[in-house]
Amino acid sequence: MKSGTLTSHIYKCLEGHAYLIAVMDWHTRAVLSWEVCNTMDTALCLRALRKAFKATGR
Repeated sequence: MKSGTLTSHIYKCLEGHAYLIAVMDWHTRAVLSWEVCNTMDTALCLRALRKAFKATGR
């Protein structure tokens, strides 16, 4: 992954919110990894980044 982005979206649900984090490759526009959780914290972002690094072999 030479260049990428970490994007987040908040979805309102009946019982709170769901947070979606996606790591995308800018060149191919492919989603390298994603995570969904009911809390927005650093661990959510780090899990998504670690999965992306593992998927790309870095």
